[in-house]
Order: sequence, then structure tokens, then C-alpha cells
Amino acid sequence: AMANARAAARERQESEDQAIIAAAAAAVAREGSTSAIAVSLEEAVARFVPEPFVRFGHYEDGKVVFRENDGSRDRQAVGPHYRAALESGQSVVPGIEAREAAGEAGEPVSSARRARLQGHVLSRADSASTVVGFLLIGSRDPLWSPGERVLRLCRLFADIIGPAMANARAAEREREEAEDQAIIAIAAAAAAREIEPLRIVLALREAVARFVPRPF
Repeated sequence: AMANARAAARERQESEDQAIIAAAAAAVAREGSTSAIAVSLEEAVARFVPEPFVRFGHYEDGKVVFRENDGSRDRQAVGPHYRAALESGQSVVPGIEAREAAGEAGEPVSSARRARLQGHVLSRADSASTVVGFLLIGSRDPLWSPGERVLRLCRLFADIIGPAMANARAAEREREEAEDQAIIAIAAAAAAREIEPLRIVLALREAVARFVPRPF
């Protein structure tokens, strides 16, 4: 009877996990921007992590880059936790108090404290054998710690989000390059229209205004 009960419990757990994975895949497929893709996972993550916290950091030029909703970027160095995830595929980061007790300091710990982020899992996300970035899944509950099931689901989520993030980032790069070319064209046209240096500078304000607010 006990064996049957355990088998039934395993089946229920596997069924729930499959439903969670399907929900995550569907959520990611609906989104096109890098910021929206990460946010879309929160509902699925909430099914196995209390008070969930989800972010995605792109691995670019040896840094971890988090793109914020307002367009700004938070660049972080590849510290020991990211390095472990880079090398092994996954890293478990303890809560704030445990990190500070171990002597950790600096912006990563301060950033976690501002976000009330406690223990979390960093899972490397790849696409076509290339590292795209790191999926960060954690909790604001100081008593939470990830077990084997959580680690497995985090790895599967990273497998889902890696190709999606690679495609979204490629599309963003194309748009950024097109915008840069448009700015250059506006600047070149402005310079060609004017002769006097002061009028050239004034004419360039239209181009500068496309990437500098209230240009001077």
C-alpha cells in the first residue's frame, strides 16, 4: 500500500511538472521582447517557488547585462556564482544573510537586498551551443531553499528561454542598427544643408535628440 501511494504521488508530481513546463513554454512563445519573455515566466515559477523573483541576464562581452523595462541596463561582473553557472550549467546562491556572513559584499549583494531577493538559482541558458545568458529564479522568502525538483525545473526553464532570448536579442540588434543608421542619415543630411558651423550644430540637434533626451 505504501509503495502504491508513493507511486501515485510520483505520478501526480510528474503530471504537475509537465503542466508547469508546458505553461512556461506557452508563456515564452507569446512574447517577443527580451524583458517581456523573462516576466512571462513568473506565473509558472510561482507554482513551485514561493514569493518568486525572475530575471534574465544576457552574457555579453564578459559581463552579465540585465535589461530594465525603462531601457536602462544593469551590467554586472561575472562573479563566483555566475562563473560556477557558466562552467557547470547551474549555481545555487544562498540568501542575503548567509552571503554576508561568508564575506560577500559589493553591488551584487546590495542589489539583492534592494530587490528583497533571498536564495536563488542561476541556470545557464544556451542556444545553438552558445551561452545566451543566465536565468535567475529565486524567492523573497528568507526560509526558502531550492531542492532537487526546483533545480531540475530551473534547468528546463533555461532550456526553454535560451533560444527565445537569442532570437529576441537578434531582432533587437537589428532594430538598434536600423535606428543608428537613421540617426547617422539625419546627421549627415543636416550637415550637408548648412554652411555655418553654428547652424550645423543646431541642425544636428534633431539627430542627437533620438538618443539623448533634451540635448544641449
